[in-house]
Amino acid sequence: MELWNSTSGSGFILVGILKDSGSPEMLCASITVLYVLALVSNGLLLLVITMDARLHIPMYLLLGQLSLMDLLFVSVVTPKALMDFLYRVNTISFGGCALQMFLALTLGGAEDLLLAFMAYDRYVAICHPLNYMIFMRSRVCWFMVASSWILAFLSAL
Repeated sequence: MELWNSTSGSGFILVGILKDSGSPEMLCASITVLYVLALVSNGLLLLVITMDARLHIPMYLLLGQLSLMDLLFVSVVTPKALMDFLYRVNTISFGGCALQMFLALTLGGAEDLLLAFMAYDRYVAICHPLNYMIFMRSRVCWFMVASSWILAFLSAL
């Protein structure tokens, strides 16, 4: 009978930048401050775009979606990494890892597609300013947003 090299663990062991840095507490504090800054800035941008009726135009719809994607993307991995560092836990379950990878790939792909759509939006606004509202109707913008989410979801699968 042959012996196989196998492991019966229930997850992955994480080793990374927080453990190998010279001052992990300072790095953890810096990451926490940047995380909170990203949450607050993207949250405020979403709040302003949602509350101000003058900003309910296609350009700001796309900008609001980008802000939402950034807010979600930064919240996928950072809290888990910081909590694991603070509690000195260096493992993640297979399911948790798969979920984090799926969410990161989905949000990253959706953000990339949305940035490409926003480039088209800026092109229309700069090169065809008089026809902007004709080319970028609300239905077209919602199609761009929905297709970026759907295509990114399918790509992450």
